[in-house]
Amino acid sequence: MDLMSVILALLLILFAYPLVFYPLILSLLPKNKIPLRNIELQNLSIIIAAYNEEEHIVDCINSILESDLEGLNLEILVGSDGSEDRTVEYVKSIKNPIVKIYDYPRQGKNQTLNKLVKESKFDNLLFIDADFRLKTDSIKKLLQQFGKLDVGIIICPIEMRSKNGEYSKEGESVYQKYESYIRRNESEIASCVNSLGSYIIKKDIFEDISSDKYCDDLHSILTSIKKGKRVYFDEQNKIYEVRKSNFFEDYSRRKRLVGGGLSTIFAFKELLSISGGWSAFFLWSHKLLRWFSSVFLLFAFILSLFMLDTVFGLLTAYTISVLIIISAIGFVLEKSGLANPLKLPLFFVFMNIGFIKGIMHYLYGSQNAKWSRKGLD
Repeated sequence: MDLMSVILALLLILFAYPLVFYPLILSLLPKNKIPLRNIELQNLSIIIAAYNEEEHIVDCINSILESDLEGLNLEILVGSDGSEDRTVEYVKSIKNPIVKIYDYPRQGKNQTLNKLVKESKFDNLLFIDADFRLKTDSIKKLLQQFGKLDVGIIICPIEMRSKNGEYSKEGESVYQKYESYIRRNESEIASCVNSLGSYIIKKDIFEDISSDKYCDDLHSILTSIKKGKRVYFDEQNKIYEVRKSNFFEDYSRRKRLVGGGLSTIFAFKELLSISGGWSAFFLWSHKLLRWFSSVFLLFAFILSLFMLDTVFGLLTAYTISVLIIISAIGFVLEKSGLANPLKLPLFFVFMNIGFIKGIMHYLYGSQNAKWSRKGLD
């Protein structure tokens, strides 16, 4: 095998590793039981940072107030990050003493969260977004689990629902099932290193998010791991997300998550070394190599175009070209609003383009924590 073929094979292996080999490795690794503390928890501060959320914020708060709260001490802290709509007005219209609104000037989500945590009076913090909805028993179940397990964070899975509560097709996508499988195995081995935006954390674990470029949830996860506390993915305690997204908004969000994720991970460089243990293995496999797999695939495609005189190069170029063409057709169907049977390849290609753009955003330092509904700017 010549040098170009070896390099092409290596690029394809690096591309396939986080998608195929890493999940298989996780399934074979021994699982470690989580130590128990069995403490009854009754106090909870719910933290919601909001920007222009007049469409969702009232329903979000009502889903909390309509939960089973008997015997619990609860407060709901909403921080408006310079909202230009009626978000603050709508929250103020909710006449309940446990609901508190803080109208901050535009400063970014991370600074808003930092200020809300300082305002909170309880030791247990639950972070949710305005488009999340809780089931009536979610809070009690989450507190019971958090009191039972000796962990620093519990991550809640997110399921897509329509505003009237009906199940949405996006809720059980192939990719979400794949990610849930990885999160579950990581948390059973050591600690999950990937969040979904909603999690409960001990106040003494939380640390101020010092940069606008960091992903807030990933920052808390890595802080917990750094402090020696496991991060557990509670697959049974789902929270619903009602905001309907599309491929193009998901693409923008993917850019933000990768750019912010890289900034966050490299702020915890010590977790990437051998001394980081399982967390280092998870971060390299689930995060860094996964995000850079798109770069490996791009380089593999470019290299294969110079190897069309070989079966290996021709097959690689042909396969990737077909994927691009199918995705382009899916893009046209999606853009036109027609039935789209090609959503899976379109999602795959858009996701990888988002990874590359996110890496570029990180390298150019162009991401920050001032958000729009399409993600952070």
